[in-house]
Amino acid sequence: MCNPSNRAQKIAESDSLRSHFVRKLVKKPTIPSSDAIAGSIPRLIVQFWNDFPNVPDDVNNCLDSWRQLESAGYRRQIFDDGSADAFISDHYSPEHLHAFRKCYHPAMRSDYFRLCYIYALGGCYIDADDAYTCTPFDHLFKDGQLKLQPLCYDCESHSMVDPAEFTDSQRHSRHWIYYFNNNPIIAGAGHPVVGYALRRAMQRLLQSIDPFPEIQTTTGPGNMTVSVVARFATTGEGIISLANWGAYSQTVWSLSYRRDERNWRLSNARPFQSQARYCP
Repeated sequence: MCNPSNRAQKIAESDSLRSHFVRKLVKKPTIPSSDAIAGSIPRLIVQFWNDFPNVPDDVNNCLDSWRQLESAGYRRQIFDDGSADAFISDHYSPEHLHAFRKCYHPAMRSDYFRLCYIYALGGCYIDADDAYTCTPFDHLFKDGQLKLQPLCYDCESHSMVDPAEFTDSQRHSRHWIYYFNNNPIIAGAGHPVVGYALRRAMQRLLQSIDPFPEIQTTTGPGNMTVSVVARFATTGEGIISLANWGAYSQTVWSLSYRRDERNWRLSNARPFQSQARYCP
């Protein structure tokens, strides 16, 4: 598991320092990690929908788009609240399970569960609203390196920056925030960054006095980014950055659930806090 230095933790927990560090990771060539798991990542696609017997048709279309990979030797597993609860109970401590049950929104449970699964068994976690583009990606499973999608938010325009722009070594704006998504997560079992992300999420859930801690920073991309920086600011290593993830998978923004409380951004349980809170 990741045991970052004090300096690395300071960088990781600072919004501005963390963004600057991610910028360097995204723009420089990858440095192989000494913690890479020997051998390949399991050819397994893991997904989550909290109420699997009642998956909306449009979401099911996204899930089914990955079915074709089965003929190429991949396995698919789709979990819901019940099966995820059982998995965590079988593989982790009562504290891990209690933290999962404190996740107040399905999106949060999805965030937390993916860390539990990938750390325990390895594979590729993909969100239920992603559709496969049919582009082969076998090469992403040939080693145990952690592979994540970098993202960049422009505080001035309040919009996402195109990967072709923010990964260009010559392009930068002081208004840009760099971070890593937690979709997909592709890694071998036991990867220290995933382990740190799980430990940090569990601790924040169990120690929070707020019954509705912010999803983004507690279990979502913010938590993953902190964990990446905490590890690699300690070791000086890089990460395999999937800036071209859009070539393999496309997020479908028109799904019906996005218009009601099933969308965490619209949930009454906790008002949505946008990326703007991290802007200078």
